[in-house]
Amino acid sequence: MRLVLYGSVYVPHAFLEALVLLAKRSLDVVIVETSGMANPFPLRNILCDLKRLTGGHYVYQGMIALIDPESFLDLVEDINAVEEQVIASQRIIINKIELADGETLSRIRKKIRQLNPHAGIIETSYACVEGILDSSMHEVSTSSPLESKFVKRSAKESYTRPGQYIITTTEGLPPERVEAFVREILPGALRVKGILSDTEHGWFHVDGVNDKVETRVLEASGNESKIVIIPKAGDEIAEKLIAAWNTQCRVPFSLS
Repeated sequence: MRLVLYGSVYVPHAFLEALVLLAKRSLDVVIVETSGMANPFPLRNILCDLKRLTGGHYVYQGMIALIDPESFLDLVEDINAVEEQVIASQRIIINKIELADGETLSRIRKKIRQLNPHAGIIETSYACVEGILDSSMHEVSTSSPLESKFVKRSAKESYTRPGQYIITTTEGLPPERVEAFVREILPGALRVKGILSDTEHGWFHVDGVNDKVETRVLEASGNESKIVIIPKAGDEIAEKLIAAWNTQCRVPFSLS
């Protein structure tokens, strides 16, 4: 049986407690999907504590990084977490290769090799990969001591992770208005995601990255709609968010 955990490892104690509890269940594999901006290096301490608390119940098989070729070369220069995920990974998947030209893919491969000379590189579309957790992954992850998998970060002097803005409203909104809002703010944002109440048709999810915006119907309930905006490094976009919301959505909201 395989179990997939979603989220980011920003609360190490809670994450550790969850893994200790899972050790009591009959699981073959535990896969943890972190957020795109998660710093991987605290995992070293978590794994050491986990070994102490579970008696070696878990065998760490390595980390996999998924790369978007449309934004990777910009993000890896500005955001430490992107660089560090490549450094710490045993396999690196370049996804959406149909959206990148040959020169861009060549530059991505070169950058990956600069950061991590030994990781396996897989190129694909729609994140389709066969045998991603096969025996060769295990061989890569056990061929060297645990310490060697988590090198000390030295590429940048300070750790930079983008902050975030959260827009909250209790009003229902049609998806087309929300999509227009997201398109207006995307030039200054790395990612925009939210779950909102539609005026007529229930709830929907919105996701914006690069120049693409998607919405889909969602089964949900609640009293508030929320959108999370991760700005590009160094960008102060609060005033732009307020102006875009008032132009496109035109309902009361709060910004935090």
